[in-house]
Amino acid sequence: MKNLILSVAFLVATGTAFAQGNVSSVSQDGTTNQSNVLQVGATNNSVVNQMGSVSALSGESNDSDVNQNGVSNDSDVKQDGDFNEADVIQLGDNNDATVDQGVGNAEYNIAITTQTGDGNTSMQKQRFDNNYATTTQTGDGNDAIQDQSSGPNGSPGNLAYITQLGDDNMADQKQVGHVNDANIYQVGTNHYAIQRQTGNSNDANATQGDTDNWSSQMQNGDNNQAIVYQNDLSTGGFNEAEQIQIGDGNDAIADQGLGGVTSNSTIWQRQAGDDNYAYAIQHGDNNESRQRQTGDDNVSNHDQDGDDNYARTRQDGDMNNSAISQLGDMNVANTLQSGQSHLSTVMQVGNGNNSTVTQSN
Repeated sequence: MKNLILSVAFLVATGTAFAQGNVSSVSQDGTTNQSNVLQVGATNNSVVNQMGSVSALSGESNDSDVNQNGVSNDSDVKQDGDFNEADVIQLGDNNDATVDQGVGNAEYNIAITTQTGDGNTSMQKQRFDNNYATTTQTGDGNDAIQDQSSGPNGSPGNLAYITQLGDDNMADQKQVGHVNDANIYQVGTNHYAIQRQTGNSNDANATQGDTDNWSSQMQNGDNNQAIVYQNDLSTGGFNEAEQIQIGDGNDAIADQGLGGVTSNSTIWQRQAGDDNYAYAIQHGDNNESRQRQTGDDNVSNHDQDGDDNYARTRQDGDMNNSAISQLGDMNVANTLQSGQSHLSTVMQVGNGNNSTVTQSN
């Protein structure tokens, strides 16, 4: 009797046809699953598959809602497990959304995609349990990728947020572990942001404004924090920021967006060890900041205000502290410290200054 009921439900679901050449296919295997599809326009396509492949008890209470208004939009939702939720809203033409949640008895994952405009693409993939992903894109030609895994079964999940307002932006997030939080917010055109987090309780935030900014954040370990600001409160663009942290309890902050004009500048931060801190802020054009710390409890601060400045700090060891401040143009500062408990402070005011500090024990 159960097979007969499911077969009838399947025929009714897949037999639904919408006007103006739209196509919808819904397949459900389990109990108390729900799917709502609304398509307005022409040549839109929606596919929904909700199932449980572990036993007769799996495939329970999955919920899918698809709303497409426009021409040639495509939505593909697959949910495998119990109590998962997928929401897709696409307003415009030629948008594409893919939601892939769970394998077997995955539970309590939520994926939300909202796309307004033309030619946007969203892909959300979540494995195991308790993950949450949301993508909001307003404009044309934006791309978003979210990939989260929180195994083993029953573990706390991860959070991923992407917001893109403008055209031709790209955001890519991947998280493996528990209680990681990734957030990308882009306003403008031609931005690129990538976030990779492996471990537990890591936090990555990237905010980009104006045009053509690039950021990469990669964290491997636990309780790390990475923050990038690019032209959120300033004009300019074409800035680059890269942050790599391996270990636990590290903090990296790259600020290229606080007032004035900041453009064509680069911040590079790499930390391997525990409880290290790197901070770099830039105002102006064509500045370059490089910070590399290996060991524990090291601190590096860079402040560049002007044009064509270069600052580099490398610290190998523990409890070292370096500060470089540049106010002017075409200044160069290098600080190299190895060992323990060194302290270096460099302040350059004016143009064309050069400093090298080397300390070891």
